[in-house]
Amino acid sequence: MRYTESYSESLIKLILIAFAVFLIAFFNFFNKTEASSIGPSGPSNAVNDTGIGSYSWDTPPKITLSDNQYASRKIAVRGPGSTTIHSNYLKATGFGYSIPAGSTINGIIVEIEKSKKTTANCHGSAAAIVTDNSVKIAQNGIISGNEKGQAGSDWAKTDTYYSYGSNTDLWGLTWDADNINSPNFGVAISAT
Repeated sequence: MRYTESYSESLIKLILIAFAVFLIAFFNFFNKTEASSIGPSGPSNAVNDTGIGSYSWDTPPKITLSDNQYASRKIAVRGPGSTTIHSNYLKATGFGYSIPAGSTINGIIVEIEKSKKTTANCHGSAAAIVTDNSVKIAQNGIISGNEKGQAGSDWAKTDTYYSYGSNTDLWGLTWDADNINSPNFGVAISAT
């Protein structure tokens, strides 16, 4: 799972570095069943998606590798009682899976490397709080499924991986090998 408006001098830079997706699948080869974990695999494509929020991400393609190159967005921190600011989705796709036809997908785990950078003391607080606004899966290019955003979890100030889903979590959707193998399979995150 990589914001500038001037409402004050306090700015937060939200940084997403890389996405990785793990799949838990059962393969059925000629009546022999095997459990397998596939991944992690990083995306080959990343875009800003305006399906949520008002603030776009800078340089989305930089999240395709964990190489200290970032997709980011500076956002102005507003004072207490002001409107919450949400980013657009940063959508990563093209994970390059080739799961055999007929496989059963049992779960999807997404790991997003992210951090926040604060450039000033934000309205008298020691540090600004940055959390997930939304984290969802993209099936056939459409952002959908169960909400996985960790709204109460403040992003770390250093590059840290955060996990979403589990080896039994299908994100509220039905999956087959074609869905996962599709170049439009992906994950999207919005921050606040």
